[in-house]
Amino acid sequence: MKVLLDALQIQNQSGTGRYTAALLEMLPQVSDNMNLLSVVPEAYMNERDAANDSLGMITHHSRGPLSGARFRNRGIAKVAQKENADIVHFPATVGRQRSWGTGVKSKVVLTVHDLSFLREPGWFKRDRALYYRKTIKRSVRYADHLIADSEATASDLVAMLDVDPELISVTPLGVDSHFVPASENEIDRVKADYGLPNEFFLYVGTLEPRKNLVRVIQAFDAIADQTDFDLVLAGREGWKVGPILNAARRSPYTSRIHFPGFVADEDLVPLLSSGSERGLLNRQNNTDQEAQG
Repeated sequence: MKVLLDALQIQNQSGTGRYTAALLEMLPQVSDNMNLLSVVPEAYMNERDAANDSLGMITHHSRGPLSGARFRNRGIAKVAQKENADIVHFPATVGRQRSWGTGVKSKVVLTVHDLSFLREPGWFKRDRALYYRKTIKRSVRYADHLIADSEATASDLVAMLDVDPELISVTPLGVDSHFVPASENEIDRVKADYGLPNEFFLYVGTLEPRKNLVRVIQAFDAIADQTDFDLVLAGREGWKVGPILNAARRSPYTSRIHFPGFVADEDLVPLLSSGSERGLLNRQNNTDQEAQG
């Protein structure tokens, strides 16, 4: 089976970019009978060092979002026809917007991560919400099968876009194999590098309205005087980040709210390990010692 993956999102520092990169790495391991091809940005190909990494990759020189959209409608159909692909997979909610005609026999699989732009358009820039609202209907219409990250997204597809439930597979996202507990040295290094306290509540993701971070800060304010934990909001600043930063500045516990920014992959595992069983065990040991004393 020959699968053509639209990997134009692979350099996006977001969930869809990470998902695309993981598919590119892991899909070839699914079956010995799978031949994976991928369309990647030209800039991504230029970063590759090993020749084996470039096998099956087809470059696209993108001149912005509109260039990528046009390619999904026309260019990728030509690639699919030339390569005789059995399946074309669009992994980032937006797929083709028109029929490819009788010359392209490929089936289309579309991954839809969520429909928040339909439920809460105010969470997005106006033009971005409009773009998604216009493209999602056609993307779903011209897909042969849909993948949803969750039962909630699958339910939204049925209720809001009238998708046949039989055309949806709910496939929760996996965990990359490198997400294993880090060593104490690595944990201490990352805390020192990012200026973080010993114990904290952690959020990782883009700082934007739809992540409800103002409410997270308000919740922290309500319990901060009852806990030694600080609050760490890690991730790049997104659209309308101002209210989030203002909520942190206005907090009576502002000095205990930390914004380390975007966290590189090599630091993310130790960061996630920071609130680990090591801390829990230390607190339990202290409690046991106090009880014995």
